[in-house]
Amino acid sequence: MEKQKGDVGDTLADVSKAETKLNWNPKIKVNINKGLRKYIDWIEVTNENPRKVSKSGG
Repeated sequence: MEKQKGDVGDTLADVSKAETKLNWNPKIKVNINKGLRKYIDWIEVTNENPRKVSKSGG
C-alpha cells in the first residue's frame, strides 16, 4: 500500500508506563494477523460499517 502524507513509518510503542501507572493490562495479546481476523469477524457479526463506527466515536 502506498504511504500517504502524515503516515508514521515505524513505531515501537512502549506501554510499560501505562501498565505501571494505570494498572493497565491488555486483554488481548495477538499478532497482527489474528487481530485483523478477529476485527473482520466482529464486523461481519455486528454488520457494522467501520467508517461509520470510527466517525461516530463508538
